[in-house]
Amino acid sequence: MRSTRRTLYKIEDPFLNFWFTFIIAEKSRIDLGLSSQVVKRVERNLSSFTAAAWEELCRRAVPFLMEAESYSPASRWWGNGTDGRQMEIDIVSESGNGKTLLVGEAKWTEVTDIRRDIKNLMAKAVRLPFLKGRNITPVLFLRNKLKTLPAGLIVFGPDEVVDAFNR
Repeated sequence: MRSTRRTLYKIEDPFLNFWFTFIIAEKSRIDLGLSSQVVKRVERNLSSFTAAAWEELCRRAVPFLMEAESYSPASRWWGNGTDGRQMEIDIVSESGNGKTLLVGEAKWTEVTDIRRDIKNLMAKAVRLPFLKGRNITPVLFLRNKLKTLPAGLIVFGPDEVVDAFNR
């Protein structure tokens, strides 16, 4: 009997992923001198490609950024909330003592409404089926970190995320 399972392969290195997504996939066009068609495809898809790379980079940075309280490596979570509705959270990580869940959203848009984003994130976080009385630490990872932020809000920008790996 044939298996219905499918395997998803993922290239972790963003530069290699770019190479295989845009260059190798379009090698025939490039070889034919149709590079302008390839450039148009890259331009159409670059924003979503970069946003996905940003999300992954943020997930990997969590244990380094949140050193005060040890957090496990972060992952994406999707599934049904306690209300039965589908949802997705970009970044979820458990504290070392298991008492706190870090939940985060990674935004690669030019402009964002922080208050709305936190409200939406918290609305999803309280519906996590594995919350079980743990505290929630909401975190935003933003392309453009604002100079003034609401008190108590944890927000990281690209400089902080990248610098976290150099500690």
